[in-house]
Amino acid sequence: MKKVVTKIKNAFMANKTKVITTVATSSAMVSTACAESDLAKNIKEAFNNIYGDIVAIASVAAGVCIAICAFLMFFSKSQNTVQESTAWMKRIIIAYAIVMIAGLIVKMITGFLGDDAGKSLWDGSTQG
Repeated sequence: MKKVVTKIKNAFMANKTKVITTVATSSAMVSTACAESDLAKNIKEAFNNIYGDIVAIASVAAGVCIAICAFLMFFSKSQNTVQESTAWMKRIIIAYAIVMIAGLIVKMITGFLGDDAGKSLWDGSTQG
């Protein structure tokens, strides 16, 4: 029995740095798991910023393109140009609606999964 205890002590002393490194890494992992809510919050804020930028650019681009299509529809003498402008206007409206609905779907999913379950999708206020 004494030989076994001696072997364990010798193994521990030889691998002391490995044991200390393992304990330090384990404690770092535990503290990272506790900070997970901060990570999720940061990711959510980044997504909201990026989506806000996409919506702003899409709104301006859709407005300009629809204005050009309307200009072509009202002032063109060619029936072919009017039909193409109408078709492009429909495509622009559908694409803009898809961008808006995608954001709504993501907000609904995060609302069901996250801590925002009681908040309204439109203004962030609590319902109830």
